[in-house]
Amino acid sequence: MLLRKLGHALAATAVLFPVTSAKEKDEGGQSTFVSPDGDVAFAIDIGENTNTEVYFSLRVKKNRSWGAVGLGSEDMPGALFLMVYKSRTTNNVTFSPRLAYGHYEPYYWDEMDYEILNTTGIIDDHMVATIRCKSGCRSWPSHGGQKGYLDVYDHNSKAVFAFGPKEDYYSDDTDAPLKYHAGYGSFSLDIKRTHGKSELPSLSDSTKDVGSELIYATKAKPNWASPLHGVFMVLSIIFLMPIGVVLLRSGGWVKWHALNQSIATLGVFAGFGIGVANSFYYQRSRSFDDPHQIIGFVVTGLLLGQFGLGVMHHTQYRRTQAPTKYGKFHLWVGRIILFLGTLNAFL
Repeated sequence: MLLRKLGHALAATAVLFPVTSAKEKDEGGQSTFVSPDGDVAFAIDIGENTNTEVYFSLRVKKNRSWGAVGLGSEDMPGALFLMVYKSRTTNNVTFSPRLAYGHYEPYYWDEMDYEILNTTGIIDDHMVATIRCKSGCRSWPSHGGQKGYLDVYDHNSKAVFAFGPKEDYYSDDTDAPLKYHAGYGSFSLDIKRTHGKSELPSLSDSTKDVGSELIYATKAKPNWASPLHGVFMVLSIIFLMPIGVVLLRSGGWVKWHALNQSIATLGVFAGFGIGVANSFYYQRSRSFDDPHQIIGFVVTGLLLGQFGLGVMHHTQYRRTQAPTKYGKFHLWVGRIILFLGTLNAFL
């Protein structure tokens, strides 16, 4: 009797273990990630060639200006960003590989060798880029002269995602300037599980997280620096400074003129500082060679001289009660500042 019960127990155990193993068995294939609101989805597959190639697909909602996934890092610095945005060609997209060296707009990287596959374009109100990477996506230049890399044997590879604001943005340029991100986050990917038979990554509305795990996701704070820079400059140069001229010419109110122009000058310096700081976030402005930036530096420099000329003119005028050479320079420098400042507002 005891032996019979023991036999039944062993038989039940033998049946149970295969079932448990079957449930835990991972069949492999692509690893996929979908951001919390579905703005960005990503799939990766290594296949049989574990030495060079990587297959991946990136899917971003069409109403976003751009979307991206950064590989090899849980933060921006050191990551290889795979970006997509709408092309000017009907129902097509632009794929742009970029490198991030800090918390600013990544550089376009032209050393990644890749093939754009057929399942790329505007599909079901989404921007989709399906890519076969031949080289350049296993390792890449990173910050400080080191190398960023993608470990294809990693079960817990870190990655980041980001997407731009909701707007219609179109460009065929792979190094097109992009607006500040509206949301971003980090996730982990099991890349090792994708080894084996090659499978072309695919994404759809029904795609779920497989071999991935969200680490965090957040909405970015609005970048108020650009509009704030504009407000300071417009109010100071186009509004306050002309009022200062009227105060002096019409009313002869020297003290009010000096106070008004001092406030306007401080406003310009504040706008200048905000503009310089904000320039470092974008590739198009980091080199400070844009005409708007050059004129901005000239106007700010002239303002420093203008303030000194005004003080020297007033000091000498109080002693002599006669026009001074400083006053003439002060007058013409002021006119140049108003002209260049107004012109720069439209650049």
